[in-house]
Amino acid sequence: MENRGISRRTAAFGAIILVLVTALVTFGLTNVFYSYRVQNLITMDELRNAEDFDRFITILTLARTKHVEEVSMEDLLEGAMEGAIKALEDPYSSYYDASKYEDFKISVTGHYSGIGVVVEQRDGQVLVQTPFDRAPGATTRFEGAGPDDPVGLRPGDVIIKVDDYDVTGLPVDKVAELIRGEAGTIVKVTVTRDGYDKPLEFNIRRAEISIPTVESAVLDGNIGYLKLNMFTEDTANQSRQQLANLRSQGVEGLILDLRNNPGGSLEISRQVAELFIPSGPVVHIVYRDADTQTLYANNPKGFDMPLVVLVNGGSASASEIVAGAIQDTQSGTLVGTTTFGKGSVQTIWDLDEGTGVKITTARYLTPNKRSIDKVGIEPDILIEMTDGAVFGEVGNDPQLDAGIKVILQELGR
Repeated sequence: MENRGISRRTAAFGAIILVLVTALVTFGLTNVFYSYRVQNLITMDELRNAEDFDRFITILTLARTKHVEEVSMEDLLEGAMEGAIKALEDPYSSYYDASKYEDFKISVTGHYSGIGVVVEQRDGQVLVQTPFDRAPGATTRFEGAGPDDPVGLRPGDVIIKVDDYDVTGLPVDKVAELIRGEAGTIVKVTVTRDGYDKPLEFNIRRAEISIPTVESAVLDGNIGYLKLNMFTEDTANQSRQQLANLRSQGVEGLILDLRNNPGGSLEISRQVAELFIPSGPVVHIVYRDADTQTLYANNPKGFDMPLVVLVNGGSASASEIVAGAIQDTQSGTLVGTTTFGKGSVQTIWDLDEGTGVKITTARYLTPNKRSIDKVGIEPDILIEMTDGAVFGEVGNDPQLDAGIKVILQELGR
């Protein structure tokens, strides 16, 4: 891969995060555990004996019976559930209705059923940003296409209808929701395209899509570049595969780019850290009752080449777990700016009717038991991005350039 291709791919992956999987930012940067049973339920007697319970019932009754417009009990209870979580005053705890919960699960798992196309909103229109390679949206011809017409949806296509439903003026998340659906079903996507007088209709068979979260390249000087854009269920496996590919090309050092990575799965962060640190603690998890759980890496050989980790204020949560473990074990050099500073762990519970709730249940510490909550991780080498700098562009990315310099020095060049 050519070096200049890094910045183009970085921009594309950035769009994926901002559009298809915005839930990690919109709903709170997160490390998550899943739980499927609620234990130690509050009893009705405890509710009835609460000092404000009668007032709550009165308010609910007045809202239900006296408001100028009729409101359903379901809507009132939905609002009450959201209010209960808001009362925690915790930006990382959330109640999700069915629509938002579906988006959130996509962000955590990296899987969804759809056509594999990134969409974006621009000037009030929803446009195709980029299709995933070999996804249905990239491989389906429009109706009546000739042999010389390009295959698949193209960047810049303006989506005007989904299944004959006019989506003009709809927000991008609503359009994405309409396009998603059960694998194997057909969705008709109608677009306008520069150079064509009439709208183009695509009848696209939905499939199971795995969002790519890792990219790699070989830089000049035989230095590997591995960028992680978020932590989903596939990120560790993708990282192993990309790292093996870089090794097969004979790289002698590695730059791990965690900049603007908002985080994701706690267990996946452990698996990723395990690729770069020797056997030992990756992260300590401290619960409300003061019990502590430690997650370990099992890598007797550690990492066998010079390693630089690029971080910035957008590196959060799972990214900070990986960066902190590498720094504490002196397995690599951190370059960039101070990380976001999120040192808490969330647990997710599936609720009925497709809803869910996420609540902060623990704090985490680095292997050396450092708390990074609200303070972040300071890099070993502080390098700011300059005006006009481009992420991932060698020669125009001062943090990347500084990382390359560190590796070349360690290699004695």
